[in-house]
Amino acid sequence: MLEDLLFEADERPIRRPTRIVVDLSKVKFFDSTLISALVHGHLKTQREGDGALAVVVDSPECFAARVLKSCGVTSVIPTFTTRTSAVAALAGDAATPPSS
Repeated sequence: MLEDLLFEADERPIRRPTRIVVDLSKVKFFDSTLISALVHGHLKTQREGDGALAVVVDSPECFAARVLKSCGVTSVIPTFTTRTSAVAALAGDAATPPSS
């Protein structure tokens, strides 16, 4: 479902600035399709405007965080443990560091 939304969004122009927070805190499993969608969404927000994408995970040790880190996604897309910190970071609050 998330993959469909992100790929569908690729067909529409991005309104500037675009801030996207993807909450994976309750996700217990995902595959490379989600990773591809996240990277694709991140690249589109960067390419087409002053946008950003962030991911929320349950903890730095959870499945989602481990997979994203092992694939190198966390070096490109910031990862947080709360939606509040992700939203604050995308809004430009430099006092909220990523949790990855």
